[in-house]
Amino acid sequence: PTNSESCFRLTDVQRTNSFTVTFACTNSRVYGLELNTNLVLGPWSFVPGETNKWGEGDGEMSLTDPADATQRNYRVGVSVP
Repeated sequence: PTNSESCFRLTDVQRTNSFTVTFACTNSRVYGLELNTNLVLGPWSFVPGETNKWGEGDGEMSLTDPADATQRNYRVGVSVP
């Protein structure tokens, strides 16, 4: 809480038929892209192939759902290994 640079922030979001989110990261965290088709009733599930990804060393990474993203909601999970 004392370092204003220590936060999770999205740097870009692209949605066509697929969905890509780009964000600031660190190589000391693990990231995963999750999806949901109903924010009220549905559970969150991981996008296949986009889970347990170590952060990139250059400080920015992207996760992509190649499926049709028009009826989906997304979030990025962050965890300490």
